[in-house]
Amino acid sequence: MNPVSNVLILYKLYDYKIELFEKKEKALRYLLLYKISIFELKLIKAYFIDNLNKGFIELLIALFAALIFFIKKQDGSFRFYIDFRALNNFIRKDRYSFFLINKTFARLLKVKLFTKLDIRQAFYKIRINLALKELIIFRIRYGAYKCKVLLFGLINRPATYQRYINDLFFDFLNIFCTAYLNDILIYFSDLLKHVYYVR
Repeated sequence: MNPVSNVLILYKLYDYKIELFEKKEKALRYLLLYKISIFELKLIKAYFIDNLNKGFIELLIALFAALIFFIKKQDGSFRFYIDFRALNNFIRKDRYSFFLINKTFARLLKVKLFTKLDIRQAFYKIRINLALKELIIFRIRYGAYKCKVLLFGLINRPATYQRYINDLFFDFLNIFCTAYLNDILIYFSDLLKHVYYVR
C-alpha cells in the first residue's frame, strides 16, 4: 500500500492560487530546453515515471511552458526544480506572516522534552487550483506536463503551505507545538503528555 504522502489529495480551501499583474500571455513564453547530461536525463525519466504514477503531474499539449533543472542537495541527492522565474515576475506576492523565531525560543526556555517531525513531501499536500491549469506547466524532452500539486519553483509557495499548516495545528500552536513549513516541533516538560501528543 502507498504511504499517505504518495497519494494525490482532493481539492480544498488551501489550493494554490495566484493573481497576475498582467495578462497571462505576457507571463508565458516559449523557451529552448536547457542542456542536460545523460545522468540528469535518467533522473528526469525516473522522476516523471514516479510522479505520473502518483497522479502529481499530467501530460498535456502546451505551446508555452517553464523549463526544469536539478539542484544538488547537501546529501548528494538531487532536487527537481521548475524554472518558473518568468511567471513569478507577474505574480502578486502573498504577504502571509510567518512566526517570529525569538518568540519561539522564549517559549522553549523551560521545556525539557522535544520531538521534531518532518512532513514527507509536504508541499504535495497542496493542490494547484484548477483555474491555473494553463499557467503551471513545464516542458522536458518527453513533452509538456501540468502540475497538479505544489512543486519547487513557484512564488508564494511557502506562504500557501504555512497558511495550511497553521490552520491544521491551530489548536496546539504556541501551547505545545510550533510549525515552520514542513518542520513541526512538539515540546513539553511532562513526559506522559509529550508521548501522548506526539502519538
